[in-house]
Amino acid sequence: MKKRLNKKKVIIVILIPLVVVFTLLTVIIVEGKKHGNSSSEEAINNKESDDKHDINENIKNGVSDIKKLEVKSVEKIQAQINSIQNKNQENKFNTNNESNKKIDYETLFENTVIMGDSRTESLTEYGILSSSSVVAYKGRTTAKAKDDVSTIVGLVPSKVIMTYGMNDLQLYSNSDDFIKSYETLIKDVKSKLPNSKIYVTSILPVQQNAVEEEPKFNKLEDFNIALESLCSDLQIEFMNVGTLNSKYYEPDGIHFRADAYPILLNLMAKKANL
Repeated sequence: MKKRLNKKKVIIVILIPLVVVFTLLTVIIVEGKKHGNSSSEEAINNKESDDKHDINENIKNGVSDIKKLEVKSVEKIQAQINSIQNKNQENKFNTNNESNKKIDYETLFENTVIMGDSRTESLTEYGILSSSSVVAYKGRTTAKAKDDVSTIVGLVPSKVIMTYGMNDLQLYSNSDDFIKSYETLIKDVKSKLPNSKIYVTSILPVQQNAVEEEPKFNKLEDFNIALESLCSDLQIEFMNVGTLNSKYYEPDGIHFRADAYPILLNLMAKKANL
């Protein structure tokens, strides 16, 4: 009996440590799996997060690249438009000089009178037009031009082209006063020559050296905008003569060389259907 009990004790003593060890191993294995699963899930989540971050970054970079391309495309297109416009504008004033020489401008403008200042006066000084087609004097402003209306009326032109503004830029501090003066002149001519068609040209720009010497020339664009609006209100035709290539200017940056006038007259003739 005692031997059996001793055997049982021995078995229990041996089994208990084994059970404890087995239990510990089981716990360790289970925890290890949990930890492994947790680590795997964390790794997967981190990978997914990284993938999402990479995708978002790629999208952002893609959008940014597209926007850059759009900006470049717009800038390129605008540059091309500006280039075409500049070439077209320059072409207006770069008509072949040989063909200009063949045109009889005195005959072409025989029923038209061009009013203006020294810029216009040069048409007769260079012998391009006769005095019966030009009523212009050095320093003339729209206010002073009222003295020339009677001369215009005596010539009875079918068309009158007014080219004032250069001296008005120096006379008037703002476009409002300039427009009031020009409006008075236009209405005066219109009332006395009701059958004559009146045209008003934009003020041709001056060169930078002239602006530096006389800063008032900086108002030219504002004056032209106001002038176009006036013509619309009075229902008369506004001739936008644009710009002139710098090679056609005298050294003062204001007045024009002789070879500029046939080009300008061609434009006027076209606009006035001469």
